[in-house]
Amino acid sequence: MKKHFFLPAVALAKAGFLALLFPTALAAQQVTIQDDAKVGLIVTGTGNTINTTQIFGKSPEYAELKKRLADLTAAIAKKADKCEKYTDPLAKEDCRAELIALNAERDSVQKIEIRFREDVIRLAEGFSKMELNSERLRLAKTLFDEGKIREADNVLNAREMKMEGDALLAEKAREQEKLQRTDSLLRIKADEFALKARLKATDYTDSLRYDSAQIYFEQSRLYAETVDNLMAFANLLRKLNQTPRVIGYYEAALKLARSESEEAMTAVNLGNFYFDIKKMAESEKMYLRSLEIYERLAKSNPAQFERGLALTAMNLGVFYNDVQKMGEAEKIYLRSLEIYERLAKVNPAQFEPGLALTMINLGVFYGDVQKMGESEKMYLRSLEIYERLAKANPAQFEPDLALTAMNLGIFYNDVQNMWEAEKMYLRSLEIYERLAKVNPAQFEPGLALTAMNLGVFYNDVQNMGEAEKMFLRSLEIYERLAKANPAQFEPNLAFTAMNLGVFYFGVQKMGEAEKMYLRSLEIYERLAKSNPAQFGPDLAKTLGDISSFYLLVSKCPEAAAAAEKALALDSTQNWVRSNLGHSYLLRGNWDKAKSVYEEYLKNETDPAEAKKTLAKDWDELEAAGITCPEMAKARAWLKE
Repeated sequence: MKKHFFLPAVALAKAGFLALLFPTALAAQQVTIQDDAKVGLIVTGTGNTINTTQIFGKSPEYAELKKRLADLTAAIAKKADKCEKYTDPLAKEDCRAELIALNAERDSVQKIEIRFREDVIRLAEGFSKMELNSERLRLAKTLFDEGKIREADNVLNAREMKMEGDALLAEKAREQEKLQRTDSLLRIKADEFALKARLKATDYTDSLRYDSAQIYFEQSRLYAETVDNLMAFANLLRKLNQTPRVIGYYEAALKLARSESEEAMTAVNLGNFYFDIKKMAESEKMYLRSLEIYERLAKSNPAQFERGLALTAMNLGVFYNDVQKMGEAEKIYLRSLEIYERLAKVNPAQFEPGLALTMINLGVFYGDVQKMGESEKMYLRSLEIYERLAKANPAQFEPDLALTAMNLGIFYNDVQNMWEAEKMYLRSLEIYERLAKVNPAQFEPGLALTAMNLGVFYNDVQNMGEAEKMFLRSLEIYERLAKANPAQFEPNLAFTAMNLGVFYFGVQKMGEAEKMYLRSLEIYERLAKSNPAQFGPDLAKTLGDISSFYLLVSKCPEAAAAAEKALALDSTQNWVRSNLGHSYLLRGNWDKAKSVYEEYLKNETDPAEAKKTLAKDWDELEAAGITCPEMAKARAWLKE
């Protein structure tokens, strides 16, 4: 009767290309935003430099957001002082309610301000790559550079642009001899509408901004489909969890790639997306397609394309590790490592981040194949790099340092080096706590994940008070995050509730355990209904743990129902089959129990060890006061 702690923290890191990837892309190209002092010059992939401080400094929208934050901060301080002076409990409670409301309002405004800054930087990068070949686009760029973002939006008058675009479509049908010129002009209209879509997506005062952005993207596609507008549209739809449409636009972008390097870049990003939604055959196909292109390009121009080759190889290593092709995973990881080590010797500033990321993934891989010495070596090398990088540029690299420390904590926990494990976990927690105070939207997920792992650690060392505290802290963060963005954070909320259920089960708080198990089950059932490939295995494990719980509280029919559902979802979860056998045994149906036990033993690679597991399960049941007359018959059968 296994009881699983879910440990998603060791999920492998994937990297892609910031220009076209979704916001979760990793590695050195990522732009991290903290505060005004740390937003200045940004160097794009094309070598252009964008002065975003100037844009923010001139933006009235940004000034208004900063003023609202300042006013709310002052109001909170004033209200807090006022609350402290109340002696009447009712008045004090009313005052505290008002203070909580003010804090919630400030948090909301702060998130909007953070998103505004991130979106402005992405827009600035988009402008840097765009050909400003219309007066409207040039004027929009000028206004944008002056911080007049809404004015830039208004310049791109949708009605006017639609009239112009529609007229051009009609001209194309009438005058085929002017097709080339018309197509060029339509490309301009497509760029204009794609830009308007991106600008509209930043209008956080409009609750329908994403709906409007989709309309403008569709209009852009009507005039001309390009890799840029298709990938941008796919990224917006990914935020909205519209998986089928995302796939369509990624695949269309791949077909429109104008060069082999653009094809390789698009393929690796599509591979990452397929990986995330558990379409493994398609994911491998895309990774190998990208790898083959980069291998050819790197032979003739290593300086330009070896970085892409290393990045694709690392992502392919993550894929092979996940599908348990360990020989291929190690081979391709080491290839990525060799390239990054060479590149980092010549240009450490540019390539050490990629080297450190590859080492983290190799550390996870070696841990999975029980090469613990190699695993620790990789983790420590990655930690040393990120420590240096974070010392020189904390805003960019402290998050990577925190993630590495957390994974190193998991490693030390696995090898029972509990002193070092706690040290690494607490180091990660301290960094995430600092970062989350300044930018909760970006760093609270990492904080919640570290708290979760600390909860597992404290449970392992029997510090149950601290374990519960950490689990509940993680749960509280994920509840807030999932309320605002269910598509992204409900899976995290589900596994947190699952872990709390396992914890409460272990400390014999059965009512709380059942509550958490059922909460996790409800979420996973919804998620698996819309995406069975991704969430079906999690649902099966959850049902398996629920069957264990019901056995130990003498609810055998419920245990059987949960086990049967789990096996119907994932028949490879053979340990659940033993729970099904126990449910029949405890209800006096020895023949049925024996049949299920025999199937369980047949499916195990080590039947002798599996027999020990059955005996241990029966011991655990009897220790909990749960037995039956057929138990002696079962034990005798096991000795045959």
